[in-house]
Amino acid sequence: MSDKKYDLVIKNVQVVKPLSDNVKQQDIAIKDGKFAAIESSIDPEQSNETYDGKGQLAFPGLVDAHMHTGIYNPLDKDAVIESRAAAMGGVTSSLNYMRTGGYYLNKGGPYRDFLPEVFELSNDNFYVDYAYHLAPMDKKHISEIPELIDEFGVNVVSDYRKLIDQIDAAVIATPTRMHFEIAQELLNAKVHTLIEKPLTDSVTDANDLVKAAESNGCVVQVGHVEQFNPAIKSALGLVGQPKFIQASRMSGYTFRSTDIGVVHDLMIHDIDLINSMFEGELVETRATGVSMFGHNEDIAHARLQFSCGGVANLTASRCSFEAQRSFQIFGTDGFANADLATNKVTFVKVPTWIQNKKYDLLDTTPEQQAFIRENLFSKILPKSEIEVPQTNAILAEQQDWLDAIRTSQPTRVSVQQGAEAVKIADSVINSINAHSWSESSAGQPSSETMPQAPPTLLPFPLNADEEQRRRVA
Repeated sequence: MSDKKYDLVIKNVQVVKPLSDNVKQQDIAIKDGKFAAIESSIDPEQSNETYDGKGQLAFPGLVDAHMHTGIYNPLDKDAVIESRAAAMGGVTSSLNYMRTGGYYLNKGGPYRDFLPEVFELSNDNFYVDYAYHLAPMDKKHISEIPELIDEFGVNVVSDYRKLIDQIDAAVIATPTRMHFEIAQELLNAKVHTLIEKPLTDSVTDANDLVKAAESNGCVVQVGHVEQFNPAIKSALGLVGQPKFIQASRMSGYTFRSTDIGVVHDLMIHDIDLINSMFEGELVETRATGVSMFGHNEDIAHARLQFSCGGVANLTASRCSFEAQRSFQIFGTDGFANADLATNKVTFVKVPTWIQNKKYDLLDTTPEQQAFIRENLFSKILPKSEIEVPQTNAILAEQQDWLDAIRTSQPTRVSVQQGAEAVKIADSVINSINAHSWSESSAGQPSSETMPQAPPTLLPFPLNADEEQRRRVA
């Protein structure tokens, strides 16, 4: 085994770095598949191998291990949009999540038929190196794994435990019910983790992960990605101290995350945001909700009050005819509405003379009242529209986590913060289940009082075979 300091030294390249205005002539050293040094001159005698870059541009960058491409735009167009944003942020390789079913290509079937179309739509549309990691959506996909490896070079492991002794950090993006078991095992092996939201679906499990992270000295980021949304940051910076927040988060039914309800699936984003904005403890929860398609709530509304006096109204639905993601903050200095789908912020400023009640606007002449009506949102309560630049929030989240690992600094969304969000979500679910919509439903969880129909009673055939069976019957 070689005792040389580096495996490879790349000489004579023009190094391009994100957030830098200059391209510098430097050498790059690599050890164990990682960048070990980027310096003006590196002695080639320190390396097992040397490569002459002949003055070409070099882009030493990050690997984004979990990108979503092709959800909200056609795959060929989204590949351009997402990879361009990734490259601007310093990413040079992206691993893109892909699955059959809703979104993406909006079709099912075996991956051997699905993947060629994915590759065709991706070809020549990425600004960075790319690969796909596939989600098995049914048992047939599991049986395809050996064939996919042989035909497409898609490598997999059937058990994450096989990787534990080979990695320093891991992203957990599994169904929520599996978060606790996987995270606990990784943390006990001293593997830093980024855990998708919600942290867990149980307060007890969430608290146990807090203890595991602390006792093993692991850096944990919880995937509340809205904390990295520039529209939220912009709105919060305008309103002064938040007093009342109203958030709506609605989407169509996608058949994803059905192991949890809409509180853990969607509302948890806004629960985490308000908990980070209001000081003090949650003192009152009042909530209602209903299940439309399963045994977990699909529509939920919650009113939360904190010890600081702050109040929030949250609405979440995953069976809405209209998609909406809005976050409204009423603060001491004004009102801001952040449209999280378009990254637009509307701000209404409350001037100091109104805050201080310096003038009684009701005690005015008819002429003054007419002036106020005509100029209410131009001169009295000035309204402005702010276009917030688009950024890659998932990349920012991952970069924050990696920086925290390298520098031993806190992450933006700590495991403790993630556990607090689970605790508040639990109070919302308990309040939903305690509510009775009628005397006849008293004692039943309110989220389950909608009539449930087994699949055989659906008013439409599930497939051609089912249609034939119905005709025979």
